[in-house]
Amino acid sequence: GVDIDKDSTFQAFNFSDDYSTKAGVRISSKLAIDPSTSGLKQVHFTESSHALKNPLKGFMFWLNDTSSSREYVSLVKKVIPWNMIENSIADGVPKIVSYSKDKMYDNFKDNGKLYNIAQKNIKAIPIVVLKQRKSDDFSPSDMDISEHDNQTDEFVRRINNLVPKLAEAWDNDPHIGFVYMGIVGTWGEQYSTIMSPEVAKALGDGFSKYFKNKKVLVRIPNYFDKTYLTSHNNSFRDNIYTNYYNFGIYWDAFAWSNEMRRGGLDTFNLIKNAKLWQNQPVLGEVAFNVNYLNIYDFGDYPDLAWPQNSQHAVHDTLTDELSFDYLRDYIKAAHATALSWISTYNENDQQELMAAQKLQKEMGYRFVLTDASYTESINDAEKLEVSFGVKNVGSAPFYYDWPVEVALLDKDSKEVVWSDRIQNVDIRDWKSGDDWDFDNNRYKEEAKTYRVSGSFDTPKELKNGEYILSVSILDPASMKPSVKFAVTNYYNGGRTALGIVGIGVNPSGSLPAFDDLQSDGLSY
Repeated sequence: GVDIDKDSTFQAFNFSDDYSTKAGVRISSKLAIDPSTSGLKQVHFTESSHALKNPLKGFMFWLNDTSSSREYVSLVKKVIPWNMIENSIADGVPKIVSYSKDKMYDNFKDNGKLYNIAQKNIKAIPIVVLKQRKSDDFSPSDMDISEHDNQTDEFVRRINNLVPKLAEAWDNDPHIGFVYMGIVGTWGEQYSTIMSPEVAKALGDGFSKYFKNKKVLVRIPNYFDKTYLTSHNNSFRDNIYTNYYNFGIYWDAFAWSNEMRRGGLDTFNLIKNAKLWQNQPVLGEVAFNVNYLNIYDFGDYPDLAWPQNSQHAVHDTLTDELSFDYLRDYIKAAHATALSWISTYNENDQQELMAAQKLQKEMGYRFVLTDASYTESINDAEKLEVSFGVKNVGSAPFYYDWPVEVALLDKDSKEVVWSDRIQNVDIRDWKSGDDWDFDNNRYKEEAKTYRVSGSFDTPKELKNGEYILSVSILDPASMKPSVKFAVTNYYNGGRTALGIVGIGVNPSGSLPAFDDLQSDGLSY
């Protein structure tokens, strides 16, 4: 069941002997074969050397940004002026839905062609704003911008009216990946305008109550995070905040030294101390307009103007060893799921491309199958037993409960002839390592190998013969395979082959040649 290609390297794993049980599934960090799997076919896998475009991780960009490279982009950000989706308190959800479809989903431009983002397996991150610059005013016609600027009771009332409508439009929309809370401050960054405790409570209560399915990101978690607030006497920016919420973070100046100083935002330590990454995503922007100590910046090119200064900053950040290592270290240490602006690397520059591929492999999750065991031959009423080990060698978990499917494929056409879902498995549990060692480039707490098992009845009408046994992770939006495992046993359409199963026969054949894992494009 293993195919070794010349571009792949064997991935060695170390395993401990601890076991745990969760939701009826035996989850193990030990690779020894369970007694219940004795007599089953045993296979091991080779990790692919390729960077993979997978959903909800890696590089992201602004909608209709033509300068970003597209090979690995899986997330697109969209700034939405408040008055475009609600220009009067009487405006309803249909206005938000219509705007989203027209401006965020259906008019994604790639290589001069328009696509729905679902065709590219891309999901959106909407951000509602009242200002991009201090002079802007995107407030509805029946609300004055001073209500925002002064953080008034009327502004609280308008927040309480808007947020439920946003959730009704977006919380169950498969096009939406995460939701950036926004609203307060320029670019919705919640910094240039200090949030009053009353506004913070309205936003915290509303986004927590109404967004049950989508993860919500905030620019400044200091207003909301219990670990931070309780260690600072509930004080932040001269206000007292006593209501605590669990949100993800969009770190707008990712790994900027100014935000790693105690007494300021102290963003990195907040992420680390709160263990935020365990259940909330950390996204960021490598902002080439601040004075980084270890990342190149606009100011390093005084003789160049936009966009040349940005292009040079991206090139030097990716190709300078110290700068690249600094960025990679903080992706691992902060458990970053996705980054923007750095996505403007040049795909035609081999140095930049190779560096980008390395970062793509580091950001977010990267699921490697380690081994599998399965019933090789099924006769009469026998069940198909399947078990596999999976290890997350990336930096962060996958943050949604997407189903895992086992399928039998026609050996010639690779079409599905039977499939079923593995019950009681939650891929959010497949955590990466933790506690990044900056000196030795590894997690001190290594990622575990999780064991997943299922037992299935196959249909009696299935013809006798040999079939390909595969496993895949489905996007619930379409119940189509969407997440690629980082192993070489791959067939187009998002399916990873475990081996050959005989129905009514003893299999004697081998797996057909595998497809190109990297180039196969998926959709939802």
